[in-house]
Amino acid sequence: MRAIAVIPARLASTRLPRKMLREIAGKPLVGAVYEVVRFSPLLNDVIIATDSDEILQVCRRNGWKAQMTSAAHSSGTQRVHEVSNSIAADIYLNVQGDEPLTRPEHIATLIDVMQDSSVHVGTLKTTASAADITNPNAVKVVTASRLVCLPQTRVRSLCSLARVVTRAQRTPRAVAVLGERNSNLCGRYALRHDWN
Repeated sequence: MRAIAVIPARLASTRLPRKMLREIAGKPLVGAVYEVVRFSPLLNDVIIATDSDEILQVCRRNGWKAQMTSAAHSSGTQRVHEVSNSIAADIYLNVQGDEPLTRPEHIATLIDVMQDSSVHVGTLKTTASAADITNPNAVKVVTASRLVCLPQTRVRSLCSLARVVTRAQRTPRAVAVLGERNSNLCGRYALRHDWN
Protein backbone atom coordinates (compact mmCIF):
# COMPACT_ATOMS: atom_id res chain seq x y z
CA MET A 1 0.00 0.00 0.00
CA ARG A 2 1.48 3.33 -1.08
CA ALA A 3 1.10 5.91 1.70
CA ILE A 4 1.94 9.61 1.47
CA ALA A 5 1.86 12.09 4.34
CA VAL A 6 0.70 15.58 3.43
CA ILE A 7 1.29 18.47 5.83
CA PRO A 8 -1.05 21.39 5.05
CA ALA A 9 0.69 24.65 5.94
CA ARG A 10 -0.89 28.05 5.47
CA LEU A 11 0.73 31.24 6.66
CA ALA A 12 -2.52 33.07 7.46
CA SER A 13 -3.31 31.41 10.79
CA THR A 14 -5.91 33.45 12.67
CA ARG A 15 -5.28 32.31 16.25
CA LEU A 16 -1.47 32.48 16.02
CA PRO A 17 -0.24 34.59 13.08
CA ARG A 18 2.56 33.06 10.97
CA LYS A 19 2.42 29.94 13.12
CA MET A 20 4.03 27.65 10.52
CA LEU A 21 7.21 29.75 10.41
CA ARG A 22 7.55 30.30 14.16
CA GLU A 23 10.57 28.47 15.49
CA ILE A 24 10.45 25.43 17.69
CA ALA A 25 13.82 23.99 18.76
CA GLY A 26 15.55 26.29 16.25
CA LYS A 27 13.43 25.26 13.22
CA PRO A 28 10.24 26.59 11.69
CA LEU A 29 7.28 24.65 13.10
CA VAL A 30 6.39 23.21 9.69
CA GLY A 31 9.94 21.86 9.31
CA ALA A 32 9.92 20.31 12.77
CA VAL A 33 6.72 18.47 11.82
CA TYR A 34 8.14 17.44 8.43
CA GLU A 35 11.26 15.98 10.01
CA VAL A 36 9.43 13.92 12.65
CA VAL A 37 6.99 12.58 10.05
CA ARG A 38 9.92 11.55 7.81
CA PHE A 39 11.02 9.16 10.59
CA SER A 40 8.22 6.77 9.67
CA PRO A 41 9.56 3.92 7.54
CA LEU A 42 6.01 3.19 6.34
CA LEU A 43 5.64 6.35 4.28
CA ASN A 44 6.56 6.53 0.61
CA ASP A 45 6.72 10.31 0.68
CA VAL A 46 6.08 13.40 2.82
CA ILE A 47 4.90 16.64 1.20
CA ILE A 48 4.20 20.06 2.68
CA ALA A 49 1.15 21.54 0.90
CA THR A 50 1.12 25.33 1.12
CA ASP A 51 -0.37 28.40 -0.48
CA SER A 52 2.52 30.57 0.74
CA ASP A 53 5.52 31.38 -1.41
CA GLU A 54 7.40 32.24 1.79
CA ILE A 55 6.78 28.76 3.25
CA LEU A 56 7.69 27.19 -0.10
CA GLN A 57 11.03 29.05 -0.15
CA VAL A 58 11.84 28.00 3.45
CA CYS A 59 11.08 24.39 2.48
CA ARG A 60 13.33 24.52 -0.58
CA ARG A 61 16.22 26.04 1.42
CA ASN A 62 15.95 23.23 3.96
CA GLY A 63 15.40 20.34 1.55
CA TRP A 64 11.81 19.71 2.68
CA LYS A 65 9.58 18.55 -0.17
CA ALA A 66 6.76 21.04 -0.74
CA GLN A 67 4.03 21.75 -3.27
CA MET A 68 2.10 24.96 -3.90
CA THR A 69 -1.66 24.61 -3.55
CA SER A 70 -4.51 27.00 -4.21
CA ALA A 71 -4.99 29.98 -1.90
CA ALA A 72 -8.74 29.46 -2.34
CA HIS A 73 -8.78 26.35 -0.13
CA SER A 74 -10.65 26.78 3.15
CA SER A 75 -9.19 23.69 4.83
CA GLY A 76 -6.14 21.48 5.00
CA THR A 77 -8.28 18.63 3.70
CA GLN A 78 -8.71 20.54 0.44
CA ARG A 79 -4.92 20.92 0.20
CA VAL A 80 -4.53 17.16 0.71
CA HIS A 81 -7.10 16.55 -2.01
CA GLU A 82 -5.24 18.83 -4.42
CA VAL A 83 -2.01 16.91 -3.75
CA SER A 84 -3.88 13.62 -4.28
CA ASN A 85 -4.80 14.80 -7.78
CA SER A 86 -1.14 15.12 -8.75
CA ILE A 87 0.66 12.40 -6.76
CA ALA A 88 -0.65 8.84 -6.79
CA ALA A 89 -1.05 6.86 -3.57
CA ASP A 90 -3.48 4.44 -1.95
CA ILE A 91 -3.83 6.53 1.18
CA TYR A 92 -2.97 10.08 2.15
CA LEU A 93 -2.17 10.93 5.75
CA ASN A 94 -3.09 14.49 6.68
CA VAL A 95 -0.68 15.54 9.41
CA GLN A 96 -1.47 18.99 10.73
CA GLY A 97 1.44 21.41 10.45
CA ASP A 98 1.22 22.19 14.17
CA GLU A 99 1.71 18.59 15.34
CA PRO A 100 5.47 18.34 16.08
CA LEU A 101 4.84 15.51 18.56
CA THR A 102 3.69 13.14 15.82
CA ARG A 103 5.43 9.80 16.24
CA PRO A 104 6.00 6.88 13.86
CA GLU A 105 3.58 4.76 15.90
CA HIS A 106 0.78 7.28 15.20
CA ILE A 107 1.42 6.86 11.49
CA ALA A 108 1.64 3.07 11.84
CA THR A 109 -1.71 2.99 13.65
CA LEU A 110 -3.40 5.02 10.91
CA ILE A 111 -1.93 2.90 8.13
CA ASP A 112 -3.02 -0.25 9.98
CA VAL A 113 -6.61 1.05 10.21
CA MET A 114 -6.57 1.79 6.49
CA GLN A 115 -5.66 -1.82 5.64
CA ASP A 116 -9.40 -2.55 5.97
CA SER A 117 -10.84 -1.63 2.56
CA SER A 118 -14.22 -0.72 4.13
CA VAL A 119 -12.56 2.13 6.01
CA HIS A 120 -12.47 5.34 3.99
CA VAL A 121 -11.17 7.71 6.68
CA GLY A 122 -9.29 7.02 9.91
CA THR A 123 -8.21 9.38 12.68
CA LEU A 124 -6.61 9.31 16.12
CA LYS A 125 -8.24 10.27 19.41
CA THR A 126 -7.46 10.41 23.12
CA THR A 127 -9.63 10.98 26.16
CA ALA A 128 -10.29 14.66 26.79
CA SER A 129 -9.36 16.32 30.04
CA ALA A 130 -12.00 18.32 31.88
CA ALA A 131 -10.23 21.53 30.82
CA ASP A 132 -10.40 20.55 27.14
CA ILE A 133 -14.14 19.96 27.26
CA THR A 134 -14.74 23.66 27.91
CA ASN A 135 -11.77 24.92 25.84
CA PRO A 136 -13.04 26.40 22.55
CA ASN A 137 -9.58 25.86 21.00
CA ALA A 138 -9.58 22.11 21.63
CA VAL A 139 -11.07 20.10 18.78
CA LYS A 140 -13.41 17.45 20.15
CA VAL A 141 -14.57 14.28 18.49
CA VAL A 142 -17.53 12.28 19.70
CA THR A 143 -17.76 8.60 18.87
CA ALA A 144 -20.91 6.52 18.79
CA SER A 145 -21.15 2.76 18.96
CA ARG A 146 -18.59 0.78 16.93
CA LEU A 147 -16.24 3.79 17.16
CA VAL A 148 -17.96 5.54 14.27
CA CYS A 149 -16.93 9.18 14.34
CA LEU A 150 -19.64 11.83 14.64
CA PRO A 151 -18.99 15.39 13.38
CA GLN A 152 -16.02 17.02 15.07
CA THR A 153 -16.41 20.33 16.80
CA ARG A 154 -14.91 22.90 19.16
CA VAL A 155 -18.36 23.36 20.77
CA ARG A 156 -19.01 22.04 24.26
CA SER A 157 -22.71 21.18 23.68
CA LEU A 158 -21.88 17.93 21.88
CA CYS A 159 -20.05 16.65 24.95
CA SER A 160 -23.24 15.21 26.43
CA LEU A 161 -23.84 12.98 23.40
CA ALA A 162 -21.02 10.53 24.00
CA ARG A 163 -17.47 10.23 25.27
CA VAL A 164 -15.48 13.29 24.17
CA VAL A 165 -11.86 13.03 23.08
CA THR A 166 -9.19 15.39 21.78
CA ARG A 167 -6.00 14.93 19.83
CA ALA A 168 -3.55 16.40 22.33
CA GLN A 169 -2.99 13.93 25.16
CA ARG A 170 -1.48 10.50 25.80
CA THR A 171 -1.28 7.67 23.29
CA PRO A 172 -4.08 7.95 20.71
CA ARG A 173 -6.31 5.14 19.52
CA ALA A 174 -7.49 4.93 15.95
CA VAL A 175 -11.08 5.70 15.05
CA ALA A 176 -12.30 4.34 11.75
CA VAL A 177 -14.91 6.34 9.91
CA LEU A 178 -16.91 3.85 7.93
CA GLY A 179 -18.70 4.68 4.73
CA GLU A 180 -19.05 8.44 4.34
CA ARG A 181 -16.40 11.14 4.04
CA ASN A 182 -15.94 13.51 6.96
CA SER A 183 -13.95 16.56 5.90
CA ASN A 184 -13.54 18.11 9.35
CA LEU A 185 -11.04 15.74 10.93
CA CYS A 186 -8.40 16.72 13.47
CA GLY A 187 -4.70 16.18 14.10
CA ARG A 188 -3.55 13.22 12.11
CA TYR A 189 -5.83 11.25 9.84
CA ALA A 190 -5.75 9.09 6.73
CA LEU A 191 -7.87 9.16 3.58
CA ARG A 192 -8.20 6.76 0.66
CA HIS A 193 -7.60 8.23 -2.77
CA ASP A 194 -11.27 7.58 -3.63
CA TRP A 195 -12.56 9.37 -0.52
CA ASN A 196 -14.38 12.13 -2.37
